[in-house]
Amino acid sequence: MASLAAFIPGPVRTPLRKLRKAVIEQKKRSTFRSAMRKFQRTQDTRAIPKLIYGWGNAQWSALDEYLIACARAARDAEGDILECGSGLTTLLLGVVAQSKGVRVCTLEHSEPWAQRVRACLERYEIESVSIFCSPLKTYNGFQWYDPPHEASLPSRFALTICDGPPTSTTMGGRYGLLPVMGDRLKGSTILLDDAQRPEEQEVARRWSAEFGGSYRQVGIEKPYFSMAIPA
Repeated sequence: MASLAAFIPGPVRTPLRKLRKAVIEQKKRSTFRSAMRKFQRTQDTRAIPKLIYGWGNAQWSALDEYLIACARAARDAEGDILECGSGLTTLLLGVVAQSKGVRVCTLEHSEPWAQRVRACLERYEIESVSIFCSPLKTYNGFQWYDPPHEASLPSRFALTICDGPPTSTTMGGRYGLLPVMGDRLKGSTILLDDAQRPEEQEVARRWSAEFGGSYRQVGIEKPYFSMAIPA
């Protein structure tokens, strides 16, 4: 049977497609607002699938199990949180941190993306997050963020959520976290996303060999590494 669209004149199909897209976008925004308010009230991780849908960045958004792990780790962390790469995770960490009276410091290399995330933080009155737009810098054999002046950052982070910088466009991928920030991460935990990729597997192996500490792979649908850094 021919598709119904085949009987709709071309000049009509285009406005219909635009209307359908507008309806979907409105639904996403409404879903996100409702789920975000619920998470702010309860920190119930069952809101996370709806937040992912409403966030609308499915190509890059972390899946449920990683975001749930980040939220839970933030609740358990006894101190400030470092985040590498901003996004939906930034909002979740910010909600948890605000309830505990701790700080989230987020490094992001893209200013337009940082502005989008800042706008969401402001909209939901999340004041516990500082996003630093940090361009990627070439170090000795790798690239990583050029972090802000030392005085802008806490002397120690209890937890690091590492989902950036983009592995595909950065020499050394996410390896630079420990060479650059290692002194601030002693005795902390790192959650490294994308454990299914060879690049992240190599990063975890190098971190363990060069800086000590143990790591394990967690998750099934989109696994990640959990790594304990020695004090």
